[in-house]
Amino acid sequence: MEQSVYTILLVSPKAPPRWSAAGVNLIWQTSLDEVPSEKIHLLLLDVEHFPHLLHQARSVFPLCPTITLGSSLTQASCLSLELPLPDFEGFTPALYQRLLVLYQEHLELTERINEELNALNLQLLQNGTGDFYVHLLESAVRLVPGAQAGALIGLDPDGQYSFKATLGYDFAGLSRIRFTPQQIIGTENELPRTSNLLKFREFNRGKLDPETEKILRESGRIDEIQVSLSTQVRVKDRLAAVLNLENFDSEDAFTPDAIRIAESFADRAALLVQRYMLEWQVQERAHRYKLLSELSAHIETMNTPHEVAETALGTLMQLSQYELFVYYERLAHGWQLQAFRHSVPLPFDPSLLMNLNLHDFDRLPRSVTSREVLDIPDFQNVIDPSPDLLQLGLKSTLLAPVQVQGRVMGVMVLCTFSGHREAKSSEIQVVKFILGRLQNAFERRTYLEQVESTREATLRTLGLALEYRDFETRGHTDRVVDLCERFALRLGLPEEERTELRWGAYLHDVGKIGIPDAILLKPGKLTPEERLKIQEHTLIGAEICMQMPLLPDLTRAVVRSHHEWWDGSGYPDNLLAEQTSLLARIFTIVDVFDALTTERPYKNAWPIPNTLVHMEKLSGKQFDPALLPVFIDLICDLYGVSRVP
Repeated sequence: MEQSVYTILLVSPKAPPRWSAAGVNLIWQTSLDEVPSEKIHLLLLDVEHFPHLLHQARSVFPLCPTITLGSSLTQASCLSLELPLPDFEGFTPALYQRLLVLYQEHLELTERINEELNALNLQLLQNGTGDFYVHLLESAVRLVPGAQAGALIGLDPDGQYSFKATLGYDFAGLSRIRFTPQQIIGTENELPRTSNLLKFREFNRGKLDPETEKILRESGRIDEIQVSLSTQVRVKDRLAAVLNLENFDSEDAFTPDAIRIAESFADRAALLVQRYMLEWQVQERAHRYKLLSELSAHIETMNTPHEVAETALGTLMQLSQYELFVYYERLAHGWQLQAFRHSVPLPFDPSLLMNLNLHDFDRLPRSVTSREVLDIPDFQNVIDPSPDLLQLGLKSTLLAPVQVQGRVMGVMVLCTFSGHREAKSSEIQVVKFILGRLQNAFERRTYLEQVESTREATLRTLGLALEYRDFETRGHTDRVVDLCERFALRLGLPEEERTELRWGAYLHDVGKIGIPDAILLKPGKLTPEERLKIQEHTLIGAEICMQMPLLPDLTRAVVRSHHEWWDGSGYPDNLLAEQTSLLARIFTIVDVFDALTTERPYKNAWPIPNTLVHMEKLSGKQFDPALLPVFIDLICDLYGVSRVP
């Protein structure tokens, strides 16, 4: 049976003394540029001559027990034994025994750490990324002697750092804090810092703004902490997380062994953290794409920017850490609130948002009119807010203007009021995505308005063309259209029905195109046969309208049924009462009123009071008895007349 060999790698410019022991293989190198093929059980590093050797060794052998040789103590990774250089007397039997003890302790600690991390890895496989950082922190507190509480600060996708988990603290409060890389590791070097023991209230002293320090005192209990052990978790030489473990009883709670355990745990957890970060990024990206895909599909069914903004703000609230999401639109009379959402209770009356003066933003160095997404981490230090803005208590703001044909037509305003923050790059990407959809909605609305305007003009032109053929009805089309609009408003009809009624008014006599001039323009009294021929214009008009696929059914009904009577004696279908559509019954009243009150070749114009009396006599016979009184009240108001002639 082959005897196991304990391999030691010595990295030093000086050759080691000649020494041999059974089962021990000593490899000497002057650098780590080449890595031995043998399994290394122990590292001996001459940091006196190579100060950066420890950093290089931690990258090449992150989990190997280490002895550093130098004139002063230098903390190594995992379990380590520091020997000041003057005390190093070569490889003696006593040192060999100490190395064996060190190695055995390393194996035992590794087994304990592996048990915790294997359980956490299994949980990650089974349950996904949920609560990963919480369980990682709990494992560290269980393993490291002296740890009573802790916090894990992790890397965000945008390169900033934030609290990912806490034990013994208010996570909701601490999660509002974000750190820059300089606040976490400092600017003096890019090398990994060794573990630090410090009073937590001294952590980043002078680097944090007063508001952050206030949150740390309220939610992080920094005045109660006696000592904090801060250990870095690095993934491929990049700081992925900082593990902070605290004790509230004694400044001496963390022994050298506790520090080594924390470092060993951090080193071994790094691979698991890397896997978590990759899986979390994949899940977050998939979640974001899913929400944006659903939003994009939903928006395709919408025609107005208001509808798009209302839906988009809901999606944005799920993908952003801002607290208030507002959308304003530029109208003829100025900016108007169109939609808003909030993820936390508002500290002010929401009605204040309706009176917000967006001209205050024009005082920004780059205002809304710059048409750029503008991130303002400290709102009140950038501009001098008006009293209205001041009482909102805004801390950070993201302004996102919607530009259409070179003009800003809308603006999204994202705000925080519980703390300052900088916008993440992912948030700005989502905002720009939504801005693009809003711009499309504006362009679509403009296009539809142009189509509607063109269609409206076309329908009006058809009605006017008939007047040029039938001179006795000159001006009739515009008059009935105007009066129908007023009547519909008095009845409280929605805009869609008012539009359908207006189009019906334009086209109501389009069927007269099919009536011969000899009958249509006959100056004298019509024969019964000629009268029947005239009545065919409703059917001809309905047939013409059937060739216009964009016309609504209710518009076609006005053209076909505007000569129907309430009692069923009208034409062409002898419809009774409410068998005739509401819009057709409305138009019947307006059409008769205009015919009676305007001059024709065969009659003089009737006075309005006489006309109203006559029409009242036909209530329940020709006219809807419920609609006619409303119409008569409208006419009395418009012309200032009484029903009594």
